[in-house]
Amino acid sequence: MTELPLTWRAIYDDGTVIDQFNETREPIEVSSEIIDRKKVKTFLIMQGQVPVFRLELNEGQRLFYRRRTSISAGIEQTKDQICHIAGWQQNIQGEMKWRIAFIFEDGKIEIKDKFIEGHPWFYPIVLTDKEKEQGLNKNDKSSDG
Repeated sequence: MTELPLTWRAIYDDGTVIDQFNETREPIEVSSEIIDRKKVKTFLIMQGQVPVFRLELNEGQRLFYRRRTSISAGIEQTKDQICHIAGWQQNIQGEMKWRIAFIFEDGKIEIKDKFIEGHPWFYPIVLTDKEKEQGLNKNDKSSDG
């Protein structure tokens, strides 16, 4: 699965598409911070033009996304391991619920309902100011430790 790098694509409820790289396909990366999380209906992890992961968001669910990199140095080479973290948070009857997908570039996908303190990949995210403004909340221990 590592021939092409994984990228993200957000599709708003009005059909607007936001890609990680601009439409001219120049190597200019668009920050995921520009995504209006209140408008996202579908979030994709793409390999080239092929979706390898699809997240459909329902009303009240707020998208979050991170890309984590781990560098491991060996005797012969240094290798980056990359994990894309995508999911949603929603207040359900006063309790913050999470669904989290950890998408690795080797094709492995793990789904969790909370972050795991101290884990090398599954540790909590830190919410950005923009995410907080758009309705994500860190009141649950699984969200931000």
